[in-house]
Amino acid sequence: MCIRDRYMGYQQVWKMTQSPNPAKEVRMGYLVGYLSVILIGSLNFGWNASIFGACQFLFEWMYGWKESDSAFWRSLNNTLVPVGALVSSLIASKLMMYGRRVVIFVAAFFSIIGAIFLAVLQRPNPQTPTTGLAFLCIGRTLMGISVGFYSTVTPTYINEISPVHLTGTFGSCHQLLITFAIVMTYFLGFILPKKGEKIEVYQNNFTWKMGMAFPGIMSIIQVLLMMAVYTLDSPSYYCGKDEEKSQTALFKIYVQNMDAKDAYEKMVSGQKKSVLSGSLYSKYKTAFWVGIAIAAIQQLTGINIVMYYAPEVFKNQEGWAATLSLIAMLINFVFTIASLFMADRLGRKFLLIAGSIGCIIGLFACYLTCTGTTKVYYLFFNIAVFFFIAVFEMSHGPICWLYLSEILFSNWMGYAVASSWIFTIFVSLSTPFLFLHLKQNTYLLYTVLMVLSTVFIVVFVKETKGKTSEDCKEQYASEGSSQDGLVPKTSQFNGNLMIILNCLLYTSD
Repeated sequence: MCIRDRYMGYQQVWKMTQSPNPAKEVRMGYLVGYLSVILIGSLNFGWNASIFGACQFLFEWMYGWKESDSAFWRSLNNTLVPVGALVSSLIASKLMMYGRRVVIFVAAFFSIIGAIFLAVLQRPNPQTPTTGLAFLCIGRTLMGISVGFYSTVTPTYINEISPVHLTGTFGSCHQLLITFAIVMTYFLGFILPKKGEKIEVYQNNFTWKMGMAFPGIMSIIQVLLMMAVYTLDSPSYYCGKDEEKSQTALFKIYVQNMDAKDAYEKMVSGQKKSVLSGSLYSKYKTAFWVGIAIAAIQQLTGINIVMYYAPEVFKNQEGWAATLSLIAMLINFVFTIASLFMADRLGRKFLLIAGSIGCIIGLFACYLTCTGTTKVYYLFFNIAVFFFIAVFEMSHGPICWLYLSEILFSNWMGYAVASSWIFTIFVSLSTPFLFLHLKQNTYLLYTVLMVLSTVFIVVFVKETKGKTSEDCKEQYASEGSSQDGLVPKTSQFNGNLMIILNCLLYTSD
Protein backbone atom coordinates (compact mmCIF):
# COMPACT_ATOMS: atom_id res chain seq x y z
CA MET A 1 0.00 0.00 0.00
CA CYS A 2 2.73 2.48 0.90
CA ILE A 3 4.48 1.78 -2.40
CA ARG A 4 1.31 2.63 -4.30
CA ASP A 5 0.82 5.67 -2.12
CA ARG A 6 4.20 7.07 -3.02
CA TYR A 7 4.80 6.05 -6.59
CA MET A 8 1.60 4.97 -8.26
CA GLY A 9 -1.09 7.50 -7.47
CA TYR A 10 -1.05 8.52 -11.08
CA GLN A 11 -3.28 6.11 -12.97
CA GLN A 12 -6.20 7.98 -14.46
CA VAL A 13 -9.75 6.82 -13.95
CA TRP A 14 -11.06 7.81 -17.31
CA LYS A 15 -11.39 4.31 -18.82
CA MET A 16 -14.89 4.44 -17.43
CA THR A 17 -15.83 7.20 -19.90
CA GLN A 18 -16.18 4.89 -22.88
CA SER A 19 -19.87 5.57 -23.46
CA PRO A 20 -21.04 6.87 -26.87
CA ASN A 21 -21.28 10.44 -25.57
CA PRO A 22 -18.99 10.87 -22.56
CA ALA A 23 -19.37 14.66 -22.58
CA LYS A 24 -22.90 14.30 -21.20
CA GLU A 25 -21.54 12.42 -18.17
CA VAL A 26 -19.26 15.26 -17.05
CA ARG A 27 -20.31 17.94 -14.56
CA MET A 28 -18.94 20.62 -16.85
CA GLY A 29 -19.77 23.58 -14.61
CA TYR A 30 -17.90 22.12 -11.66
CA LEU A 31 -15.02 20.93 -13.85
CA VAL A 32 -14.52 24.31 -15.57
CA GLY A 33 -14.62 26.10 -12.21
CA TYR A 34 -12.09 23.65 -10.76
CA LEU A 35 -9.88 24.08 -13.82
CA SER A 36 -10.07 27.88 -13.56
CA VAL A 37 -8.87 27.84 -9.96
CA ILE A 38 -5.93 25.56 -10.83
CA LEU A 39 -5.04 27.78 -13.80
CA ILE A 40 -4.40 30.75 -11.51
CA GLY A 41 -0.96 29.18 -11.18
CA SER A 42 -0.49 29.44 -14.96
CA LEU A 43 -1.61 33.08 -14.88
CA ASN A 44 0.95 33.83 -12.16
CA PHE A 45 3.61 32.02 -14.18
CA GLY A 46 3.17 34.26 -17.24
CA TRP A 47 2.70 37.42 -15.20
CA ASN A 48 5.92 37.00 -13.22
CA ALA A 49 7.85 36.20 -16.40
CA SER A 50 6.91 39.49 -18.06
CA ILE A 51 5.92 42.13 -15.49
CA PHE A 52 9.43 43.46 -14.88
CA GLY A 53 9.72 44.63 -18.49
CA ALA A 54 6.55 46.71 -18.15
CA CYS A 55 7.90 48.50 -15.06
CA GLN A 56 11.60 48.76 -15.89
CA PHE A 57 11.64 52.52 -16.59
CA LEU A 58 10.07 53.16 -13.20
CA PHE A 59 12.86 51.21 -11.55
CA GLU A 60 15.48 53.08 -13.59
CA TRP A 61 14.10 56.33 -12.22
CA MET A 62 13.53 55.10 -8.67
CA TYR A 63 17.04 53.75 -8.23
CA GLY A 64 18.91 56.13 -10.51
CA TRP A 65 20.28 53.42 -12.80
CA LYS A 66 22.53 54.54 -15.61
CA GLU A 67 22.42 52.69 -18.93
CA SER A 68 25.03 50.10 -17.89
CA ASP A 69 23.43 49.68 -14.45
CA SER A 70 20.01 49.25 -16.02
CA ALA A 71 21.23 46.42 -18.26
CA PHE A 72 22.76 44.63 -15.27
CA TRP A 73 19.75 44.94 -12.98
CA ARG A 74 17.31 44.09 -15.76
CA SER A 75 19.30 40.97 -16.59
CA LEU A 76 19.58 40.02 -12.90
CA ASN A 77 15.88 40.43 -12.15
CA ASN A 78 14.87 38.54 -15.27
CA THR A 79 17.21 35.71 -14.23
CA LEU A 80 16.06 35.50 -10.60
CA VAL A 81 12.66 34.12 -11.59
CA PRO A 82 13.92 31.09 -13.60
CA VAL A 83 16.67 30.39 -11.04
CA GLY A 84 14.12 30.34 -8.21
CA ALA A 85 11.80 28.24 -10.38
CA LEU A 86 14.58 25.74 -11.13
CA VAL A 87 15.18 25.08 -7.43
CA SER A 88 11.53 24.86 -6.43
CA SER A 89 10.56 22.58 -9.35
CA LEU A 90 12.93 19.94 -7.97
CA ILE A 91 11.46 20.35 -4.48
CA ALA A 92 7.95 20.11 -5.92
CA SER A 93 8.69 16.58 -7.15
CA LYS A 94 9.13 15.49 -3.54
CA LEU A 95 6.09 17.40 -2.28
CA MET A 96 3.80 15.79 -4.87
CA MET A 97 3.48 12.67 -2.71
CA TYR A 98 1.63 14.78 -0.12
CA GLY A 99 -0.96 15.98 -2.62
CA ARG A 100 -1.34 18.44 -5.46
CA ARG A 101 -3.16 20.87 -3.18
CA VAL A 102 -0.19 20.95 -0.81
CA VAL A 103 2.12 22.03 -3.64
CA ILE A 104 -0.34 24.74 -4.69
CA PHE A 105 -0.59 26.04 -1.12
CA VAL A 106 3.21 26.18 -0.86
CA ALA A 107 3.39 28.01 -4.21
CA ALA A 108 0.73 30.47 -3.04
CA PHE A 109 2.64 31.11 0.19
CA PHE A 110 5.79 32.17 -1.66
CA SER A 111 3.71 34.21 -4.12
CA ILE A 112 1.97 36.14 -1.34
CA ILE A 113 5.21 36.84 0.57
CA GLY A 114 6.93 37.89 -2.65
CA ALA A 115 4.04 40.23 -3.44
CA ILE A 116 4.43 41.92 -0.06
CA PHE A 117 8.11 42.64 -0.73
CA LEU A 118 7.30 44.08 -4.16
CA ALA A 119 4.27 46.11 -3.03
CA VAL A 120 6.23 48.11 -0.45
CA LEU A 121 8.93 49.27 -2.89
CA GLN A 122 9.69 52.97 -2.57
CA ARG A 123 12.26 55.37 -3.94
CA PRO A 124 15.30 54.66 -1.73
CA ASN A 125 16.12 56.85 1.23
CA PRO A 126 19.63 58.39 1.00
CA GLN A 127 20.47 56.78 4.34
CA THR A 128 19.44 53.30 3.14
CA PRO A 129 19.95 53.33 -0.65
CA THR A 130 20.17 49.54 -1.06
CA THR A 131 17.06 48.56 0.90
CA GLY A 132 14.72 48.94 -2.08
CA LEU A 133 17.00 46.93 -4.35
CA ALA A 134 17.20 44.16 -1.76
CA PHE A 135 13.40 44.06 -1.50
CA LEU A 136 13.11 43.98 -5.29
CA CYS A 137 15.54 41.06 -5.65
CA ILE A 138 14.03 39.14 -2.72
CA GLY A 139 10.51 39.65 -4.08
CA ARG A 140 11.48 38.50 -7.57
CA THR A 141 13.26 35.43 -6.19
CA LEU A 142 10.25 34.46 -4.08
CA MET A 143 8.01 34.89 -7.11
CA GLY A 144 10.37 32.65 -9.06
CA ILE A 145 10.14 29.96 -6.38
CA SER A 146 6.37 30.21 -6.59
CA VAL A 147 6.50 29.85 -10.39
CA GLY A 148 8.58 26.68 -10.08
CA PHE A 149 5.99 25.04 -7.86
CA TYR A 150 3.14 26.17 -10.11
CA SER A 151 4.83 25.08 -13.35
CA THR A 152 5.33 21.58 -11.90
CA VAL A 153 1.96 20.94 -10.28
CA THR A 154 -0.45 22.72 -12.64
CA PRO A 155 -0.06 20.50 -15.76
CA THR A 156 -0.19 17.35 -13.60
CA TYR A 157 -3.24 18.50 -11.67
CA ILE A 158 -5.09 19.43 -14.87
CA ASN A 159 -4.30 16.07 -16.43
CA GLU A 160 -5.56 14.17 -13.38
CA ILE A 161 -8.97 15.85 -13.30
CA SER A 162 -9.52 15.86 -17.08
CA PRO A 163 -11.63 13.24 -18.89
CA VAL A 164 -9.74 11.57 -21.74
CA HIS A 165 -11.75 13.35 -24.44
CA LEU A 166 -10.88 16.75 -22.92
CA THR A 167 -7.27 16.14 -21.87
CA GLY A 168 -5.77 17.97 -24.86
CA THR A 169 -8.11 20.95 -24.62
CA PHE A 170 -7.77 21.36 -20.87
CA GLY A 171 -4.03 20.69 -20.94
CA SER A 172 -3.48 23.44 -23.53
CA CYS A 173 -5.16 25.94 -21.18
CA HIS A 174 -1.95 26.06 -19.13
CA GLN A 175 -0.06 27.73 -22.00
CA LEU A 176 -3.12 29.85 -22.86
CA LEU A 177 -3.15 31.47 -19.42
CA ILE A 178 0.61 32.02 -19.57
CA THR A 179 0.32 33.93 -22.85
CA PHE A 180 -2.79 35.78 -21.63
CA ALA A 181 -0.81 37.08 -18.66
CA ILE A 182 2.04 38.18 -20.93
CA VAL A 183 -0.40 40.11 -23.12
CA MET A 184 -1.96 41.74 -20.04
CA THR A 185 1.42 42.93 -18.73
CA TYR A 186 2.16 44.30 -22.20
CA PHE A 187 -1.01 46.41 -22.08
CA LEU A 188 -0.15 47.46 -18.52
CA GLY A 189 3.08 48.86 -19.95
CA PHE A 190 1.03 51.24 -22.10
CA ILE A 191 -0.47 53.02 -19.09
CA LEU A 192 2.81 53.24 -17.18
CA PRO A 193 5.35 56.00 -17.87
CA LYS A 194 7.93 55.64 -20.61
CA LYS A 195 11.50 56.79 -20.80
CA GLY A 196 11.74 60.58 -20.90
CA GLU A 197 8.28 61.18 -19.40
CA LYS A 198 7.65 62.81 -16.05
CA ILE A 199 7.32 59.83 -13.77
CA GLU A 200 7.76 61.32 -10.30
CA VAL A 201 4.00 61.12 -9.83
CA TYR A 202 4.16 57.36 -10.32
CA GLN A 203 6.43 56.68 -7.35
CA ASN A 204 3.51 55.80 -5.10
CA ASN A 205 1.09 55.11 -7.92
CA PHE A 206 -1.35 52.32 -7.19
CA THR A 207 -1.26 50.90 -10.75
CA TRP A 208 2.32 49.68 -10.96
CA LYS A 209 2.32 48.41 -7.37
CA MET A 210 -0.82 46.43 -8.08
CA GLY A 211 0.91 45.10 -11.17
CA MET A 212 3.89 43.84 -9.19
CA ALA A 213 1.71 42.40 -6.40
CA PHE A 214 -1.02 40.96 -8.66
CA PRO A 215 0.20 37.32 -8.48
CA GLY A 216 0.02 37.43 -4.69
CA ILE A 217 -3.56 38.70 -4.82
CA MET A 218 -4.53 35.92 -7.23
CA SER A 219 -2.85 33.35 -4.99
CA ILE A 220 -4.98 34.50 -2.05
CA ILE A 221 -8.11 34.05 -4.17
CA GLN A 222 -6.90 30.61 -5.26
CA VAL A 223 -6.25 29.43 -1.69
CA LEU A 224 -9.64 30.69 -0.46
CA LEU A 225 -11.50 28.92 -3.27
CA MET A 226 -9.61 25.67 -2.75
CA MET A 227 -10.36 25.75 0.97
CA ALA A 228 -14.02 26.73 0.63
CA VAL A 229 -15.26 25.18 -2.65
CA TYR A 230 -12.77 22.78 -4.26
CA THR A 231 -11.76 20.97 -1.12
CA LEU A 232 -10.65 17.63 -2.58
CA ASP A 233 -7.44 16.62 -4.30
CA SER A 234 -7.44 14.77 -7.64
CA PRO A 235 -9.02 11.27 -7.69
CA SER A 236 -5.69 9.78 -8.77
CA TYR A 237 -3.91 11.13 -5.71
CA TYR A 238 -6.40 9.49 -3.32
CA CYS A 239 -6.21 6.13 -5.11
CA GLY A 240 -4.54 3.64 -2.79
CA LYS A 241 -4.87 6.02 0.13
CA ASP A 242 -8.55 6.73 0.75
CA GLU A 243 -11.21 4.85 -1.23
CA GLU A 244 -14.05 7.02 0.00
CA LYS A 245 -12.37 10.32 -0.95
CA SER A 246 -11.32 8.93 -4.30
CA GLN A 247 -14.90 8.02 -5.18
CA THR A 248 -16.22 11.30 -3.77
CA ALA A 249 -13.77 13.17 -6.01
CA LEU A 250 -15.05 11.15 -8.97
CA PHE A 251 -18.68 11.98 -8.26
CA LYS A 252 -17.74 15.68 -8.08
CA ILE A 253 -16.60 15.45 -11.70
CA TYR A 254 -19.03 12.89 -13.12
CA VAL A 255 -22.79 12.45 -12.83
CA GLN A 256 -24.22 10.13 -10.18
CA ASN A 257 -24.96 7.24 -12.55
CA MET A 258 -21.27 6.68 -13.17
CA ASP A 259 -19.95 3.59 -11.43
CA ALA A 260 -17.29 5.22 -9.25
CA LYS A 261 -16.69 1.99 -7.37
CA ASP A 262 -15.81 0.23 -10.60
CA ALA A 263 -13.61 3.15 -11.63
CA TYR A 264 -11.72 2.98 -8.34
CA GLU A 265 -11.15 -0.76 -8.76
CA LYS A 266 -9.78 -0.14 -12.26
CA MET A 267 -7.36 2.41 -10.87
CA VAL A 268 -6.05 0.04 -8.20
CA SER A 269 -5.89 -2.86 -10.67
CA GLY A 270 -3.86 -0.79 -13.11
CA GLN A 271 -1.53 0.41 -10.38
CA LYS A 272 -0.97 -3.12 -9.08
CA LYS A 273 -0.06 -4.32 -12.54
CA SER A 274 2.49 -1.57 -13.02
CA VAL A 275 4.01 -1.82 -9.54
CA LEU A 276 4.46 -5.58 -9.75
CA SER A 277 6.21 -5.25 -13.09
CA GLY A 278 9.39 -4.10 -11.35
CA SER A 279 11.30 -0.92 -10.63
CA LEU A 280 9.58 2.20 -11.90
CA TYR A 281 12.74 3.71 -13.24
CA SER A 282 13.89 0.45 -14.83
CA LYS A 283 10.57 0.05 -16.56
CA TYR A 284 9.76 3.64 -17.50
CA LYS A 285 13.20 5.22 -17.91
CA THR A 286 12.53 5.89 -21.61
CA ALA A 287 9.53 8.05 -20.64
CA PHE A 288 11.71 9.86 -18.10
CA TRP A 289 14.38 10.71 -20.70
CA VAL A 290 11.86 11.64 -23.38
CA GLY A 291 10.19 14.00 -20.89
CA ILE A 292 13.53 15.65 -20.10
CA ALA A 293 14.23 16.05 -23.83
CA ILE A 294 10.78 17.45 -24.73
CA ALA A 295 11.11 20.08 -21.98
CA ALA A 296 14.55 21.08 -23.27
CA ILE A 297 13.40 21.16 -26.91
CA GLN A 298 10.65 23.63 -26.02
CA GLN A 299 13.38 26.16 -25.18
CA LEU A 300 15.69 25.10 -28.03
CA THR A 301 13.00 26.00 -30.58
CA GLY A 302 14.48 29.48 -30.49
CA ILE A 303 11.36 31.22 -29.18
CA ASN A 304 13.42 33.31 -26.77
CA ILE A 305 15.91 34.47 -29.42
CA VAL A 306 13.07 35.47 -31.74
CA MET A 307 11.34 37.40 -28.96
CA TYR A 308 14.69 38.92 -27.92
CA TYR A 309 15.91 40.16 -31.31
CA ALA A 310 12.64 40.99 -33.07
CA PRO A 311 12.02 44.21 -31.04
CA GLU A 312 15.47 45.45 -32.09
CA VAL A 313 14.50 45.14 -35.75
CA PHE A 314 11.04 46.56 -35.03
CA LYS A 315 12.66 49.70 -33.61
CA ASN A 316 14.24 50.46 -36.99
CA GLN A 317 10.89 50.57 -38.77
CA GLU A 318 10.01 54.25 -38.26
CA GLY A 319 7.16 54.42 -35.81
CA TRP A 320 5.96 50.85 -36.30
CA ALA A 321 7.77 49.33 -33.31
CA ALA A 322 4.87 49.51 -30.83
CA THR A 323 2.33 48.29 -33.39
CA LEU A 324 4.47 45.35 -34.50
CA SER A 325 5.17 44.34 -30.90
CA LEU A 326 1.43 44.49 -30.18
CA ILE A 327 0.69 42.30 -33.23
CA ALA A 328 3.31 39.78 -32.06
CA MET A 329 1.68 39.63 -28.62
CA LEU A 330 -1.81 39.17 -30.04
CA ILE A 331 -0.62 36.40 -32.38
CA ASN A 332 1.01 34.78 -29.37
CA PHE A 333 -2.34 34.70 -27.59
CA VAL A 334 -4.71 33.97 -30.50
CA PHE A 335 -2.80 30.96 -31.79
CA THR A 336 -2.60 29.52 -28.29
CA ILE A 337 -6.41 29.57 -28.34
CA ALA A 338 -6.24 27.70 -31.65
CA SER A 339 -4.19 24.97 -29.99
CA LEU A 340 -7.14 24.18 -27.68
CA PHE A 341 -9.02 22.71 -30.63
CA MET A 342 -6.09 20.89 -32.23
CA ALA A 343 -4.44 18.73 -29.56
CA ASP A 344 -7.33 16.25 -29.27
CA ARG A 345 -7.99 16.22 -33.02
CA LEU A 346 -4.57 16.10 -34.65
CA GLY A 347 -2.56 14.47 -31.88
CA ARG A 348 0.43 15.49 -29.77
CA LYS A 349 3.18 13.94 -31.90
CA PHE A 350 1.75 15.33 -35.12
CA LEU A 351 1.66 18.86 -33.67
CA LEU A 352 5.22 18.56 -32.31
CA ILE A 353 6.54 17.43 -35.70
CA ALA A 354 4.53 20.01 -37.66
CA GLY A 355 5.54 22.70 -35.17
CA SER A 356 9.22 21.76 -35.43
CA ILE A 357 9.10 21.99 -39.23
CA GLY A 358 7.33 25.34 -38.95
CA CYS A 359 9.97 26.60 -36.50
CA ILE A 360 12.73 25.54 -38.90
CA ILE A 361 11.09 27.51 -41.71
CA GLY A 362 10.55 30.55 -39.49
CA LEU A 363 14.09 30.56 -38.09
CA PHE A 364 15.68 30.17 -41.51
CA ALA A 365 13.49 32.98 -42.89
CA CYS A 366 14.62 35.21 -40.00
CA TYR A 367 18.24 34.35 -40.86
CA LEU A 368 17.74 35.41 -44.47
CA THR A 369 15.91 38.68 -43.74
CA CYS A 370 17.08 40.05 -40.36
CA THR A 371 20.04 42.06 -41.74
CA GLY A 372 18.12 43.82 -44.52
CA THR A 373 17.40 47.54 -44.25
CA THR A 374 14.80 48.01 -46.97
CA LYS A 375 11.05 47.90 -46.48
CA VAL A 376 10.84 44.62 -48.37
CA TYR A 377 13.32 42.96 -46.01
CA TYR A 378 11.47 44.38 -42.99
CA LEU A 379 8.18 43.05 -44.34
CA PHE A 380 9.51 39.52 -44.82
CA PHE A 381 11.26 39.56 -41.43
CA ASN A 382 8.01 40.61 -39.74
CA ILE A 383 6.12 37.82 -41.52
CA ALA A 384 8.80 35.31 -40.47
CA VAL A 385 8.57 36.38 -36.82
CA PHE A 386 4.77 36.27 -36.77
CA PHE A 387 4.75 32.89 -38.52
CA PHE A 388 7.27 31.47 -36.03
CA ILE A 389 5.30 32.70 -33.01
CA ALA A 390 2.04 31.30 -34.41
CA VAL A 391 3.59 27.89 -35.09
CA PHE A 392 5.23 27.72 -31.66
CA GLU A 393 2.03 28.56 -29.82
CA MET A 394 0.12 25.84 -31.68
CA SER A 395 2.73 23.18 -30.98
CA HIS A 396 5.70 23.22 -28.62
CA GLY A 397 4.26 25.95 -26.37
CA PRO A 398 1.18 24.08 -25.07
CA ILE A 399 1.99 20.50 -26.13
CA CYS A 400 5.17 20.30 -24.04
CA TRP A 401 3.29 20.78 -20.76
CA LEU A 402 0.45 18.51 -21.86
CA TYR A 403 2.76 15.71 -22.99
CA LEU A 404 4.89 15.79 -19.83
CA SER A 405 1.81 15.42 -17.65
CA GLU A 406 0.70 12.40 -19.70
CA ILE A 407 3.91 10.33 -19.83
CA LEU A 408 5.58 11.18 -16.50
CA PHE A 409 4.66 10.13 -12.98
CA SER A 410 3.95 13.19 -10.88
CA ASN A 411 7.05 12.72 -8.71
CA TRP A 412 9.13 12.85 -11.93
CA MET A 413 7.44 15.94 -13.33
CA GLY A 414 9.70 18.34 -11.44
CA TYR A 415 12.84 16.98 -13.10
CA ALA A 416 11.48 17.62 -16.58
CA VAL A 417 10.33 21.09 -15.54
CA ALA A 418 13.79 21.73 -14.07
CA SER A 419 15.24 20.76 -17.47
CA SER A 420 13.05 23.42 -19.06
CA TRP A 421 14.19 26.06 -16.58
CA ILE A 422 17.87 25.16 -17.01
CA PHE A 423 17.60 25.66 -20.74
CA THR A 424 15.56 28.83 -20.21
CA ILE A 425 18.43 30.26 -18.18
CA PHE A 426 21.02 29.02 -20.69
CA VAL A 427 19.20 30.49 -23.70
CA SER A 428 18.49 33.80 -21.93
CA LEU A 429 22.09 34.30 -20.84
CA SER A 430 23.66 33.10 -24.10
CA THR A 431 21.42 34.99 -26.53
CA PRO A 432 23.09 38.44 -26.19
CA PHE A 433 26.51 36.77 -26.46
CA LEU A 434 25.48 34.78 -29.54
CA PHE A 435 24.06 37.83 -31.32
CA LEU A 436 27.20 39.81 -30.47
CA HIS A 437 29.58 37.25 -31.97
CA LEU A 438 27.49 35.20 -34.44
CA LYS A 439 25.03 37.95 -35.37
CA GLN A 440 22.38 36.61 -37.80
CA ASN A 441 24.07 33.19 -37.78
CA THR A 442 22.44 32.69 -34.37
CA TYR A 443 19.22 31.95 -36.24
CA LEU A 444 21.08 29.41 -38.38
CA LEU A 445 22.46 27.70 -35.25
CA TYR A 446 18.96 27.27 -33.81
CA THR A 447 17.70 26.08 -37.19
CA VAL A 448 20.20 23.21 -37.04
CA LEU A 449 19.19 22.45 -33.44
CA MET A 450 15.56 22.25 -34.51
CA VAL A 451 16.40 19.86 -37.35
CA LEU A 452 18.04 17.53 -34.82
CA SER A 453 15.09 17.97 -32.45
CA THR A 454 12.67 17.04 -35.21
CA VAL A 455 14.57 13.81 -35.86
CA PHE A 456 14.42 13.02 -32.14
CA ILE A 457 10.64 13.58 -32.02
CA VAL A 458 10.03 11.42 -35.10
CA VAL A 459 12.12 8.55 -33.72
CA PHE A 460 11.42 8.55 -29.97
CA VAL A 461 8.15 10.37 -29.21
CA LYS A 462 4.95 8.30 -29.19
CA GLU A 463 1.39 9.50 -29.78
CA THR A 464 -0.80 9.85 -26.67
CA LYS A 465 -4.02 11.25 -28.18
CA GLY A 466 -7.12 9.52 -26.79
CA LYS A 467 -5.18 7.39 -24.31
CA THR A 468 -5.47 7.18 -20.55
CA SER A 469 -2.53 8.27 -18.43
CA GLU A 470 -1.59 4.64 -17.76
CA ASP A 471 -1.70 3.76 -21.46
CA CYS A 472 0.52 6.75 -22.26
CA LYS A 473 3.14 5.52 -19.81
CA GLU A 474 2.85 1.88 -20.89
CA GLN A 475 3.89 2.85 -24.42
CA TYR A 476 7.33 3.63 -23.01
CA ALA A 477 7.56 0.58 -20.72
CA SER A 478 10.65 -1.57 -21.18
CA GLU A 479 9.89 -5.21 -21.93
CA GLY A 480 12.83 -6.57 -19.99
CA SER A 481 12.65 -4.35 -16.92
CA SER A 482 14.50 -5.63 -13.91
CA GLN A 483 12.76 -7.42 -11.07
CA ASP A 484 15.15 -6.17 -8.43
CA GLY A 485 12.49 -4.52 -6.32
CA LEU A 486 9.23 -2.66 -6.39
CA VAL A 487 10.82 0.78 -6.34
CA PRO A 488 14.09 2.14 -7.76
CA LYS A 489 16.97 2.23 -5.35
CA THR A 490 17.52 5.73 -4.02
CA SER A 491 21.18 5.74 -5.00
CA GLN A 492 20.34 4.56 -8.53
CA PHE A 493 17.62 7.19 -9.04
CA ASN A 494 19.66 10.04 -7.52
CA GLY A 495 22.70 8.96 -9.55
CA ASN A 496 20.75 9.14 -12.80
CA LEU A 497 19.29 12.49 -11.77
CA MET A 498 22.75 13.90 -11.09
CA ILE A 499 23.99 12.65 -14.48
CA ILE A 500 21.10 14.43 -16.21
CA LEU A 501 21.53 17.69 -14.31
CA ASN A 502 25.32 17.67 -14.73
CA CYS A 503 24.97 17.15 -18.48
CA LEU A 504 22.54 20.06 -18.70
CA LEU A 505 24.71 22.32 -16.56
CA TYR A 506 27.85 21.53 -18.59
CA THR A 507 25.86 22.28 -21.73
CA SER A 508 24.92 25.69 -20.32
CA ASP A 509 28.58 26.43 -19.62
